[in-house]
Amino acid sequence: SHSLSDYVSALASGKLFDRQPLRDLSYFMDIGVEQITGLHTLHLTNWLISLVIVQILFQILRKLGRDPITASFFASLYAVHPAFANSVAWVSARKHLLATAFILSATYCLILKSRTSKKWIPLLFLLSLASHPLYIFWPLWAGFYFWDEIRDSDHWRSFGQTLKQYWIG
Repeated sequence: SHSLSDYVSALASGKLFDRQPLRDLSYFMDIGVEQITGLHTLHLTNWLISLVIVQILFQILRKLGRDPITASFFASLYAVHPAFANSVAWVSARKHLLATAFILSATYCLILKSRTSKKWIPLLFLLSLASHPLYIFWPLWAGFYFWDEIRDSDHWRSFGQTLKQYWIG
């Protein structure tokens, strides 16, 4: 049986060493769909997350000034490149897809430079880490990339406070 209480029990007992709650929640949703409908959606979910990543990547490239043809080419290249296609085919690699979708969303919000979009950055970063700690150093990249624009902003200080609250409690 696969239930949420089984998952919580495994976490509490220390039997679960790989703590990536968003990935696990997404698996529980797939299992729930399968139990209700009989449809196996694990690969479909990975493919849909991959499509979201391609769309976000396209939007980032457009926002950075690339023309639609160039942006489409590079987003499509990501979609079909074997190094990334394996994450779609390999169900257990969902953690990479989720982490990438959230971190690219955070990157897009950072590039938008609007006050509203910047408020989402800490949450998207934390969601990425809750999927897989692959992008733990993303704030360093973002800080270096946008240093001139963010060094005087209150937003960066609030981001640090959010991280401190997440890690320290």
